[in-house]
Amino acid sequence: MTITIKEDFIAEEEIKKSRFICHLKRVYTEEEARAFISEIKKSIIRRIIIVPPLL
Repeated sequence: MTITIKEDFIAEEEIKKSRFICHLKRVYTEEEARAFISEIKKSIIRRIIIVPPLL
């Protein structure tokens, strides 16, 4: 089974005073993926970023 992303998506959840933010974006190349990750890293001040490995 393959799961794909139809459109860009952002979700936020606050749990015990911690804020969790999820950004999803459909990309077609590794270069697009790296640019998206870089953009997210610049936009968030205090963060831990988890990126799944490229398959």
